[in-house]
Amino acid sequence: MSTSNQQTLTATLSVKIVLVAMVCMAAFSIDVSIPAIPLLQAEYGLEEGYAQFIISSYLLGFTLGQIPVGFLADRYGRLPVLYICLALFLVFSLLCVLTNNIYWLFLFRFFQGMAGTAGPVLARTIARDIGSDGDLAKLMSLLVSALAITTLTAPMIGSYLVSWFGSSAPFAASLLLAIIVLVLSVLFIKETKPVNNNVISRTELIKLFFRTPACLFGTAYMGFLFFG
Repeated sequence: MSTSNQQTLTATLSVKIVLVAMVCMAAFSIDVSIPAIPLLQAEYGLEEGYAQFIISSYLLGFTLGQIPVGFLADRYGRLPVLYICLALFLVFSLLCVLTNNIYWLFLFRFFQGMAGTAGPVLARTIARDIGSDGDLAKLMSLLVSALAITTLTAPMIGSYLVSWFGSSAPFAASLLLAIIVLVLSVLFIKETKPVNNNVISRTELIKLFFRTPACLFGTAYMGFLFFG
């Protein structure tokens, strides 16, 4: 990794706040919408459990988007991919708010999840770019802790929003969060892509991933966690 490239961004308080907001985007957008499920089910006359596709469709998009977002960020840089994905997330969040068709809602949630992948993926990527050793471990711990807190608090926030403003309120909250993340990213995040990023080919990186037990364990752990 190029030292000069690392020096373009340091883990200041402002940067940490932005990375926390980025990493929490997906969890917030998933969990804040959970309280809307019974209301959507009643509004659209859906069979029991069918409205839960607002969660499943988002998770499907989120799952499929992670690897492409990572490759694109390595190829074109962190910021271009982040800005484009946040813009798409804004568009599909707005469509989720405006639509009155449940099937379109499922589709918009899928693309919202795919675009929302950029938040947590690039937050960890940027943290890795600017941190090393103990500082990186502390930064990653902060991001994981923030993610856990978001997972616990987002359903409660969603409950109040649904009670006060209706079933589309959680999607509006996701839209607001994305706007905040986009503005903060423009203000405080600089490009951190290493200049020697292409020294190792994509094929070699994939082979290295599957040869690294820690990577396989972490992936399996998170996969089973989300599956549950």
